Amino acid sequence: MYLPLLAFSLITQSSLDDAQCKKALNEILPTMRTTNAMSFRLEGENEYKGFFTKYSGSFKWFKNESVIKSELKLSRDNTNLQRIVADGKKVWAHNLQRNEYTVARYSLELSVGEDYMKRYISGVKYPVLGMGQHLMTLADQVGFVSPSLKDWIGGISWQGKIEIDKNNSLRIVKRIYQIVADYRYVMWELESFDEGVTFSFSSIKIYNKSFDGSTTTTYLYLDDCVGVDYSGFKFVPPSGSKVLWIKD
Repeated sequence: MYLPLLAFSLITQSSLDDAQCKKALNEILPTMRTTNAMSFRLEGENEYKGFFTKYSGSFKWFKNESVIKSELKLSRDNTNLQRIVADGKKVWAHNLQRNEYTVARYSLELSVGEDYMKRYISGVKYPVLGMGQHLMTLADQVGFVSPSLKDWIGGISWQGKIEIDKNNSLRIVKRIYQIVADYRYVMWELESFDEGVTFSFSSIKIYNKSFDGSTTTTYLYLDDCVGVDYSGFKFVPPSGSKVLWIKD
């Protein structure tokens, strides 16, 4: 199987209730970004009747006192699907399969104020395809504005476990999840190498089983955002491309 569960043999130590889970996640969210940048990576797989489709993606975000820029990329089976660029003034969403794009303006002022942020978030979220929405959900919680934990599955309590890796006694794992029966769950994995004094983000696993028996498994990872060249977040309409709409 592609992207299997982490192959660690773990010994359960204790469980975490809803309040403890929320506390742990709220503590980790601010550590998942720098003052002015975020960067995440997605790897996923869909399986249906023995046939597998692999997905990958990334989202990089930059903010200072005068501009917000970002770039989202999605691919399927190593074929590029979508690129969404926010260049500081406009969001350009390009469907590479159809060679079509949309444009939404979000810069009407010089400073990054509340209205600017709202227009940016609306413009960058709306056109995202499929699994890419998981990148948007994570970025929203880590903090377009500020870190803020939200339910990934509405109305479901968080639960979790603290486990010790018996193959590496220095590695302690917190697995925190929301689960609906056996067909849907979201699981955060946090890890510690200092006897549980501090934890860092490891991954998020999102699993869905559809009524037709197909399953989709998505992993989200943290990428290093230091040194990323955000000046490259630009879009030039490709030759032969078609603009579907422009929103000022």
